[in-house]
Amino acid sequence: MNKKLIVVIAAALMLCSGVVEAKKKGVRPDEIAGLQKAGKVASFDKLNQSALAKHPGGQITDTFLTKRDDRYDYKVRVTDAKGDSWNLKLDAGSAEVLTDNKVIPPQLPSFPLSATPPAPTTSSAH
Repeated sequence: MNKKLIVVIAAALMLCSGVVEAKKKGVRPDEIAGLQKAGKVASFDKLNQSALAKHPGGQITDTFLTKRDDRYDYKVRVTDAKGDSWNLKLDAGSAEVLTDNKVIPPQLPSFPLSATPPAPTTSSAH
């Protein structure tokens, strides 16, 4: 492929990813009280109860409030009673659960165990 074309494609991808990131941003802690008072974000008790209702007996291990366009999302990680983790996304205004996805732990590569190491190879070049 032409090097100029590769550079143009890479620049376009970086520009597009920047535009997407600009639409989604974290909410600063000092903004939250005003958003709750204005009714744009529900109380954290209500949001957490809504998340935990999906996984009774679970515990919230992480939360994050973001703004996307004109909507606020509340992202929650819940560890259930069996030890499985779940990522939930809620509409922060209504506390409606929008997504509920199980976190799949990464699989470590498996290597066959050998009782004896392989014999070294030698090459004879004359």
